Amino acid sequence: RVWLYEVDLEQVTIRRLDAGLGETPAALLTGAADVLDHFEYRGSETDGDISWLRLEPRAAESDFSGVELGFAGSELRRIFLTDRLGQRTQIFLSNVDNVTAVADEFFVFQVPEGVDVIDADDL
Repeated sequence: RVWLYEVDLEQVTIRRLDAGLGETPAALLTGAADVLDHFEYRGSETDGDISWLRLEPRAAESDFSGVELGFAGSELRRIFLTDRLGQRTQIFLSNVDNVTAVADEFFVFQVPEGVDVIDADDL
């Protein structure tokens, strides 16, 4: 199950990992689905040392209207997400270690007090 914490809305949404994961930007990082099954290629360009790949979700009900992936060589360095309201989230990656194992305990989430929890599987 995936827990999505939206700080500004003071809510956590919980859903099964396989419930629409292929249609989210997370699928691009997990290899959980064939990217082109869920995203349409919208072009590429190079800006300095970053090569950009633009994708658009195929599903009309996706939370995102666009995803841009920035690569330096073969390494993913930037992820820009645009939601349906036009808000843009920019993620910058550095010192990425693809070899070291991460303990399961690292991914335990504690819901902050006063935050609403919505179990999307029960809706």
